[in-house]
Amino acid sequence: MHIPFVSSQGVGYTDRLAPLRLVAKGASLLVILIGCIVIVGWIFDVPALKSVLPTWVTMKANTAICFILAGSALWQLYKSTKRSARYAQILAAIVLGIGLLTLIQYGFGLNLGIDQLLFKEPVTAVATSTPGRMAANTALNFLLLGSALLMLSRPYPFQAGIQAFTVTAFFIALLGLLGYLYGIQEFYGFGSYTKMAVHTAIAFIILCTGILCLYPDQGITGTVTSQHAGGMMTRRLLLTVLGVPPILSGIILAGYRTKLYSAEIGLSLAAVFSIIVFASVIWLNARALGKIDTRRQHAEEQRQSEARFRSLTTATSQIVWSTSADGRVLEDSPSWRAYTGQTFEEYQEFGWLTALHPGDRNDAAQSWKQAVQTKSLYKVEYRLRAADGHYRHFAARGVPVLAEDGIIREWIGTCTDIHNRKQAEAQLQEREEFLRTIYDGAASLIFVVDVLKPATFALRGWNAAAEKATGIKSADIAGKTPEEVFGPEQGLIVRQRYESCVEAGTSMTYEECFSFQGQEGWWLTTYSPLQDSNGNTYRIVGTTFNITERKQAEAALQLSEAQVRQKAIDLEHTLVTLQRTQTQLVQS
Repeated sequence: MHIPFVSSQGVGYTDRLAPLRLVAKGASLLVILIGCIVIVGWIFDVPALKSVLPTWVTMKANTAICFILAGSALWQLYKSTKRSARYAQILAAIVLGIGLLTLIQYGFGLNLGIDQLLFKEPVTAVATSTPGRMAANTALNFLLLGSALLMLSRPYPFQAGIQAFTVTAFFIALLGLLGYLYGIQEFYGFGSYTKMAVHTAIAFIILCTGILCLYPDQGITGTVTSQHAGGMMTRRLLLTVLGVPPILSGIILAGYRTKLYSAEIGLSLAAVFSIIVFASVIWLNARALGKIDTRRQHAEEQRQSEARFRSLTTATSQIVWSTSADGRVLEDSPSWRAYTGQTFEEYQEFGWLTALHPGDRNDAAQSWKQAVQTKSLYKVEYRLRAADGHYRHFAARGVPVLAEDGIIREWIGTCTDIHNRKQAEAQLQEREEFLRTIYDGAASLIFVVDVLKPATFALRGWNAAAEKATGIKSADIAGKTPEEVFGPEQGLIVRQRYESCVEAGTSMTYEECFSFQGQEGWWLTTYSPLQDSNGNTYRIVGTTFNITERKQAEAALQLSEAQVRQKAIDLEHTLVTLQRTQTQLVQS
């Protein structure tokens, strides 16, 4: 049964680390190849295959066999099946056993007969204390790596121990390789014991790398491959830490050996150059991490903004929508879907237009096209069909979300139900038209006055009857004071009437004599105050009727009554005179 590699950090992480798993596979094959080449060198006695150079140490046959076994164990572990894991256990146990037996021989001065079991090596072999016996540091590495491979073959491997063993073996091998590069035997062997061969050190480095890459998301390797800031910093520093000190030390050592400077100067140069290199690397990493942190903060702010947007979408009663930069609907809007009854497939792209009233679609489409082209606010009102087939008035608003370079990234908008408001506006308009008809059609004069301050008044306008009576258009009196409209004397009287109305806070009626267009007349005027919620008068509405004829009739009636009374008096006086005359005649 195949057991696929699944990263502890998720499937996407697994896909990203798949190439590192291939490194483990390649390392196993390369180590097997190195071991086989050395075995061929022992079979056919080819010195170049056994020791690379005549003055260097040979890779012992046991060492080559152990590399073949260890590489095969790593290959089996890469296959990740239960059967291959059992094979890997057997191979790793053999490697561990050979390394352990070799160390026992060194430790107790024994010869267990395993060193030249396959091939004989002359006593005069370079840097070899016992013919055919691998170096003590080589045996220690096989003990460490055999243990690591054995633990890897277990169902629940102890990664901390595995990687600790592997890293230790890696640095032992790296020290041996540097010994050959620097020409220092003490780096690749202990005292008079057999030394580690150069290709042995290289094979160990390759094998350790393969073991570490087998599970690249765990332990030390997991830290290196992490996508967090720590992993990115480690990857940036790793090659510098592993490469710069050896190169720098080699250059300084070469200068010392050619007597360019003393050992003290060489050590000082090494310290100074190390400080410069690592300070530069740290600064570059700090700058890179600063940029990464800035991007992370921006991403976090965007994530929080998107979370707030999703919360708002869920909580609001409005229809919330988003589109691509060119205005196409690409994401589902649950609120739109719930109201219109359209499926996402029906309203995606520009399918949302079909939910609009046919009479409004063209205006909505043109407004949308203009907003996209000009990167401006999208604002339009249209009738939207509900799931039950009825249309309601909606106000759509959309704003472009711009990237840092000014390019539209997406559009975010809402659709607000304004059906009740539109009905209220229609009713209000009907009422205003009704009142306007009365206002303009009334025979009486109607005027409106704004109360700006307790003692400041400005006429707002009057109706057609007032225009006819005064000969002044309503637009010509707008904003003017009573004195400006009626003249100083009449204006003062009118102002006093306004003030009395404001002070009383109730309607007041007066009979007034005013002159318009050179004709004097009498008017019956009623002033009615309009008050706000605080009881303050903010406007006065007045109505006035021409009562000149009535006043003239009253005057004529009064004159007629006076004449009748005078005639009655005259008649009575005449009767008295006649009576006196009659009495005198009788007496005479």
